[in-house]
Amino acid sequence: MEIQKSKKIVNNQGITLVALVVTIVIMLILAGITLNMAFGDNGLFKMAKSAVESHEESAQKEEDVLKELEKDMNDADREINNLKGVNRPKLSNGMIPIKYDNVKQKWVITNEDDNNWYEYKDIDPDKGINNLAWANVMLSDGTYKASAKGKPDEEGGYTDDGTTEVEEDELGSMFVWIPRFAYSITKYHTDSNGTEGTTQKIFDVSFIQGTGSTDFEGNRYGYSYDLSEANEGQPTPKVVHSAFSFGGNNLTGIWVAKFEASTTRALTTNNNKTVADGYNVKVLPNAETWRYINIGNMFMNCLNMNKTDNIYGLNQGKTDSHLMKNTEWGAVAYLSASQYGVVPTINNKSSQDTSGQHEWAGGQDYVANVSQSTTGNVTGIYDMCGGGWECVAAYYDNGTSNLSGQAKDVFETNNTLKTQYEKYWNKYEVGDKEKTTYRDLASLWNKNYDSSTSKYDKTLNPIRQELTKDKYDLMKNHIGDAGYEVIKDGNYSYYGVKDNGQYDWILISNATATGFQGGKGYYNSDYALIGHCALPFVTRGGHCPDGVAAGVFAWDDGGGSALSSRAFRPVLVV
Repeated sequence: MEIQKSKKIVNNQGITLVALVVTIVIMLILAGITLNMAFGDNGLFKMAKSAVESHEESAQKEEDVLKELEKDMNDADREINNLKGVNRPKLSNGMIPIKYDNVKQKWVITNEDDNNWYEYKDIDPDKGINNLAWANVMLSDGTYKASAKGKPDEEGGYTDDGTTEVEEDELGSMFVWIPRFAYSITKYHTDSNGTEGTTQKIFDVSFIQGTGSTDFEGNRYGYSYDLSEANEGQPTPKVVHSAFSFGGNNLTGIWVAKFEASTTRALTTNNNKTVADGYNVKVLPNAETWRYINIGNMFMNCLNMNKTDNIYGLNQGKTDSHLMKNTEWGAVAYLSASQYGVVPTINNKSSQDTSGQHEWAGGQDYVANVSQSTTGNVTGIYDMCGGGWECVAAYYDNGTSNLSGQAKDVFETNNTLKTQYEKYWNKYEVGDKEKTTYRDLASLWNKNYDSSTSKYDKTLNPIRQELTKDKYDLMKNHIGDAGYEVIKDGNYSYYGVKDNGQYDWILISNATATGFQGGKGYYNSDYALIGHCALPFVTRGGHCPDGVAAGVFAWDDGGGSALSSRAFRPVLVV
């Protein structure tokens, strides 16, 4: 009986559906609507179906947008640390967070959620308070491997709860996080030993949230200002530092090598080694720094740190390694001279013998030499004052043969930077006269030599002065590089002939000099040596024998050749 009842219901439903369709058709006919208009390709039913599908598609798109927005908001939350007031250090493959345990006097492995990993704002020199702790990581080229986190029983394994102690000989290459910030010069172009120079706080810094231009107080800043409109002794507009724009992308921060680069092999005088020779960049404390290497090989070695199967554990698609740019040097210098850093003293640790051909990262005892750090403690960046003149990825575009001669893999044979490397270099223009005169001038430097007296003719000094002044004036097109902004007009030198007929650095205001007159920038009396037509590459920081004239704002020109006084460091962008 139940079966028959169910069958009856089905039949009744079938009749009902047919009747409903017939009824609809009759009503449409009575309404004057043809069957084609109702059921055709452009009929009412097709249009209704299309409207439903369109609505569903729009709803799906809206849902996708909301999910993407939620993801962006979550990513933004992960980028910033509102409690600390800075962007969180951005980690990538191969990076292992470490912090210094002052009780154990050792580095220990930690994790990115450790509240004690970093602190950028807790400093008050007037009260003797300095709790600065810039974030440090080591790469996986030491004993421990990032891929073995949480596996202490495996080779290279560790725990990240602060209990794994890292011995000195177990450290991997060390890098320090510089978070995105905006800056203002508190007293533009003051005297070198003026009030701001004395307090060493000439930069007012505000840390920026995420990749934008708004700080943690809600203030928004620009990205540039006109240096020609800056007033001496007055604050400059606060702008986001240029180092946090890389290859067209805005960055939350950069990872800077903690020490000048060393290498995996022992160095010998005048060795100019490349990666192809089996030499890898290392960034380790107390190691002898890597010199005797030309700037082209410095650049390529840093670039190849994230090559396939590298020793650091870096992922080529997620991390960009390169020779430190001049603007990146400026970012560290500005932060160190702000209310959130310490201006380091000189690393003057050269060889214990009399050759002067050796120099060590951190002055050979970085734990004791914390005055050489940008934080005044072991968490900062070392060797930016003294040590070696550091070659940075910056050049004067004057066409000199040293461009392609000392960086042949970087520049074309016509001395033009290769397109694929543009984002890695800061280019400085020179006056038209330098571009056309430098070869003649270099030739004349040789022709005007008097072998009978071993002296040169000083009559070309006015030309050298003019070319140097042109170069200096064009530097105002660049901000954030610790260049024109911190070199007062007239307080810089050109390479000319002294009264005794010998070449040396001469203050720009003098046609001749009886002795060395290295220019002094307006801050801290650091060297400002910018006028040498044959030396197209920029070097920073000063050499250990330079004494008080070396400093984070020191500037010099270099030919890019392998010298005992030249050093370098890499930077990582994640």
